[in-house]
Amino acid sequence: MVALAALGRASMTGTLPFDLPASDAAVAASREDAPFDTAAPLFRHGHRATGGS
Repeated sequence: MVALAALGRASMTGTLPFDLPASDAAVAASREDAPFDTAAPLFRHGHRATGGS
C-alpha cells in the first residue's frame, strides 16, 4: 500500500502520534519527561493528515 501511495495510485491518510513543535525554541522550552508539553505546536497530537489522489 505504501508503494501505491508513493506512486500516487492510492491516497494517504493518518494521524500525528505526537505534537509537532513550531520552532527549536519551543523544543528547548518543553519538558523532556512530559508528553504533549509544547506550548504552541505547529500541529497537535492526533492531527489528521490526508494526501494523494
